[in-house]
Amino acid sequence: RSVIYCREGILRKENLPSHILMGLVGPTNDPSVVLNHKQNDSERLGDQVAVTEKELIEQALFKNNYSRTNTAKTLGISRVTLYNKMKKYGMNTKK
Repeated sequence: RSVIYCREGILRKENLPSHILMGLVGPTNDPSVVLNHKQNDSERLGDQVAVTEKELIEQALFKNNYSRTNTAKTLGISRVTLYNKMKKYGMNTKK
């Protein structure tokens, strides 16, 4: 999936989903998969919500060819809210 995010043909850190950069296993609905999270602050619900929210925004931006207006509509939020969330997660808000 990361190759899809890569537009220049070179896979860089910026192209990887945040859960991979943080060393976390992605979401799964397979009960046989054991998530081996370390006992630290990353288990807090707020942190997990932030990781998921950032990934959803990244995916929606990609699917909408980085159109922030269309991305906001897809996510059901205002453009201002999208910009604020992108800023919160350190995502590029410049075109």
